[in-house]
Amino acid sequence: MEDVRCASEELVYAWQALSSSLWSNRFMKKMTFNEINVCSLLNKRRDENVTATELCQHTGLLKSQMNRVLSAMEAKGYLCRVRSETDHRLVFLRLLPKGETAFLQQREEVLKLVDEVVREFGVDNTNVTAQMVQRVAKILRKVMNRKE
Repeated sequence: MEDVRCASEELVYAWQALSSSLWSNRFMKKMTFNEINVCSLLNKRRDENVTATELCQHTGLLKSQMNRVLSAMEAKGYLCRVRSETDHRLVFLRLLPKGETAFLQQREEVLKLVDEVVREFGVDNTNVTAQMVQRVAKILRKVMNRKE
């Protein structure tokens, strides 16, 4: 059990170090972390109808938090809300050109930074690490769902 706790602490420290390296240094200046997450999903699923509820599930934000993020993004002209023609209870979110441009610019800045990391760390090491992080995230979601 001691080994599990030590490994857990190491994983948390590594996660915090990576997160703070990207976000605390204010590398992302034009968009917040949550705005980038929203844009990422909307950009990826641009030909689909995406609701705020789906975004909450994807990001882990509460509905009240998501509504604040979406309202701020709407005020910036990054997205709009479109009511469903078939079910007026549903509201879909659309990424507007200004939001897509801001997201893609921010994403390009991140990718340039990460490209340097990959060059130093190595492509093979990066691919293995990415797969492991994806697996950890999947297991974490599974464990958290069991707790609900």
